[in-house]
Amino acid sequence: MAVTWIITFVALACLGVPIAVSMGLAAILAIYMSGEVPISIIPIMMYNSMDSFLLLAVPFFALTGFLMDSGGIAKRIFGFANALVGGFKGGLGNVVIMAAMLFGGISGAAVADAAAMAPISVNSLSRHGYPRPYAAGLIAAAATLDVLIPPSIIAVVYAVTANVPVSAALVAGALPGILGGVLLMATNFFIARRSAWGDPRPFKLSGLIHEGKTSFFAVVAPIVIIGGFVSGYFTPTEASVMAVIYSAIVSIVIYRDTSFAVIPELLLKAARVSASTLFLIACASVSSYILTVEQIPLKVAHFLLEASGGSKHLMLLYVNILLLLVGMFMEGLAAILILTPILLPAIKSVGVDPVHFGVIMIANLSVAFIHPPVGIVLYVVSSVTKIPLWDIAVAVLPFLAALIVNLLLITYVPDLSLWLVRVFGL
Repeated sequence: MAVTWIITFVALACLGVPIAVSMGLAAILAIYMSGEVPISIIPIMMYNSMDSFLLLAVPFFALTGFLMDSGGIAKRIFGFANALVGGFKGGLGNVVIMAAMLFGGISGAAVADAAAMAPISVNSLSRHGYPRPYAAGLIAAAATLDVLIPPSIIAVVYAVTANVPVSAALVAGALPGILGGVLLMATNFFIARRSAWGDPRPFKLSGLIHEGKTSFFAVVAPIVIIGGFVSGYFTPTEASVMAVIYSAIVSIVIYRDTSFAVIPELLLKAARVSASTLFLIACASVSSYILTVEQIPLKVAHFLLEASGGSKHLMLLYVNILLLLVGMFMEGLAAILILTPILLPAIKSVGVDPVHFGVIMIANLSVAFIHPPVGIVLYVVSSVTKIPLWDIAVAVLPFLAALIVNLLLITYVPDLSLWLVRVFGL
């Protein structure tokens, strides 16, 4: 059954069939040809996989990102970040990174961040002497941090798949996401300084206070969203609902940059994102059933244990290489859903915490957002800025190296992921 599934899945994916459809069709064919269970069980498995209260967070976080994008939040966040770090060497480039991190604490989706921030960032950087491809590569790299910094849709899906607390999975990505931002800022600092880009100006406290007042409700949004479930006032799912309410009030009532008239359109966008995500989860559940019946996770665990000689560090290295390779050809959510059940038993066997492993997986797959052939964030940035994809792919290479350094630190320094989880008792 597993061989039929693998061959069919790979063949369909190579033909350009969407990953979710490829998984679903391959699973149906494998189960039908095996004759071991009735094919009528497939709809039941698909329905049960989506019947989760935790997954309600997906559409609400998606809607939050669209509300914030349409409500002019991105511009205000950019203004605040500019006042905060714009006065340093390479400051405007670091403004882009800081703004992306702040926006990531609201939207939870790298694509939403890239689409919202790219036009503002590229135009501002190019006016100050930065080459447009470099500016596009910078915002593309910064946008990848969104899947680490909570809230994160992909972290919610991992938590459900790995059966770990959603709160822990979300909080664990905070410090790794911030560290990634610092490494990107350091990379930009050296490149901009060497190339003499930008025109740094003195830091002005009055300017920071002014921008802080103007953008206050936008900047504190992550604190409201994340602080709510960390402090126990509401669950992560309830936090996603509160995020929608908060973003709607800020965008429509306080800033008045959008109106109730756009709500139906935003609901439709969120529904499309949610439907594609949940359909992917449903198809992956059938594939997971096949892999479990065929004991693929157990066989992979034994193989990795033998290959690594029982060494945790060596096994983590092998898993990182595997995930980076998979990320070149498979979208992040699909990889999480397929590989988590396979790799988690092996990782647990050498004493790696499943929450820590979730951050490792997400950090690996976030790197895939900015390298071809999938490189979805590169495509988004290229589309909204009209800069050739290849030019952006070349410009992003130094930042890709910084993100891989961050990945290695995340992998081999578990406290980066687990310290906050322990502090908050999650």
